[in-house]
Amino acid sequence: MDQEKQASNMKVVGERRLRRIMISEAVFMIWKLRCTRVIGHAEENWQHSNTAVKRQWISAINKRLEIDKEMTKKKYGRSAIAKNTILATWTNTLHEETDLPEDWVNINGFLILGTGINSSGSLAPVNAPVASAQQDAMLRAFAQAQRSPKEVDFIELHATGTSSGDPTEANWVGVQFRRDAEVLVGSVKGNVGHTEITSFLSSLCKVCHIIKHGVIPPTVNCTIPNPAIRWAEHNMRVPVAPEELRIRSPSGRALIAMSSSGIGGANGHCVIEAHPTNTNGIPSIWTCNRSMIPSLLIAGGLSPRSASAVGETLKNIPADRDCTRVVRALGRRARSMLWKAYSVFSEGQTPRFSEPVLVPKVAPHIVFVFSGQGPQHWNTGREMFRTCAPFHDTVVDLDRVYARMTGKSLITDIGLLDGSDARDSLGDLWPISATLPALTILQIALVDTLRAIGVKPDVVVDHSAGETGRARCCSEEDGSGPRSP
Repeated sequence: MDQEKQASNMKVVGERRLRRIMISEAVFMIWKLRCTRVIGHAEENWQHSNTAVKRQWISAINKRLEIDKEMTKKKYGRSAIAKNTILATWTNTLHEETDLPEDWVNINGFLILGTGINSSGSLAPVNAPVASAQQDAMLRAFAQAQRSPKEVDFIELHATGTSSGDPTEANWVGVQFRRDAEVLVGSVKGNVGHTEITSFLSSLCKVCHIIKHGVIPPTVNCTIPNPAIRWAEHNMRVPVAPEELRIRSPSGRALIAMSSSGIGGANGHCVIEAHPTNTNGIPSIWTCNRSMIPSLLIAGGLSPRSASAVGETLKNIPADRDCTRVVRALGRRARSMLWKAYSVFSEGQTPRFSEPVLVPKVAPHIVFVFSGQGPQHWNTGREMFRTCAPFHDTVVDLDRVYARMTGKSLITDIGLLDGSDARDSLGDLWPISATLPALTILQIALVDTLRAIGVKPDVVVDHSAGETGRARCCSEEDGSGPRSP
């Protein structure tokens, strides 16, 4: 009885606390939105889009949740918040909460997005680094990770403290990672010394510590910067005191690069990203029930025969098994395999696998093609509009613009996209007043959807009216969109 009363009291405390958080965050966000509109767009008839407001709100609440998780740590002493209070506050508010462990407060981790290794051989003495070889390893790692060096928040250097090795490494890093913002670099060897064959593991431990705590530890004894390193030219600095890690990556998660070299000319580079907070959930872009979402099943092996054999064993997944967990476990297992086959299936279906293929060492280029022809089909995009949040939000926002300019809505007045039983009101030959806007809205919505799950093109090709979709694709927030032919 006492336990029930205690649980009931904790529930009340959590609800009251969540209400206060929501009110304070909403008031602060309204103030920021008003400042953006009044100060940043004073001379324009400009309004925030619903999609932008929604994304800012989700980002603000997620940040507040991360602050709560951080405040449960013992290092805050008497100011720390009890874990039970945090759990009571956010219960029944998290995405796919049933899939999270009971103690989700302490979920931490990181992802290795890409690695690159090589050997410079006889290009230099065994104890001298080769800048071109180190750069090559870096380029291989970032090509595999499909990220830009300009997105990195911190760079952990090999940096042994030698008079020639440090400038060789630091100066090419300054060139490759240069951006308008300051570039922070460091090396754990200044703190613990050179651990020889385990030096990379020492650096990795430091990077894990940075990701877990969000703080860059100082590189000690770095009182006189090496004058052979062009610090000012590259806008590069070594933190000599504990410093908060500033997140610049578009993913919103810490992104760190690591460089390492070995005696004899071996070079390695690693791109590491903090793990998503919800490690067990499915992507939040879907608004439909999980059972409606197809699953991607990957069978991996060291040979085509073994990959096919794994696929055969997966054709009879028990009905009571959680497909999401099976898919995730097999996907992780297949990462290190040379041959892979895949199957896209829905619950209740038997997986049918493709022929195994040899996995390329470098990710293939992604090309977006924007056609100049209309959708040409009455039901194009209808299911996406009903089940995919980014696609739906973008379509609604752009249709609002179309309605403001023409007095009609493509969704409610003409019947495009919304509703599965809508009657075709356009006929076989669509009028240009509907074809071009529908094409543009569809292409931009697809771009926003792919961007939401991290898919970005290396090359963009457009024709005629497709240039509007291409313009949207190349207008990323950091200004570094792909080049269009």
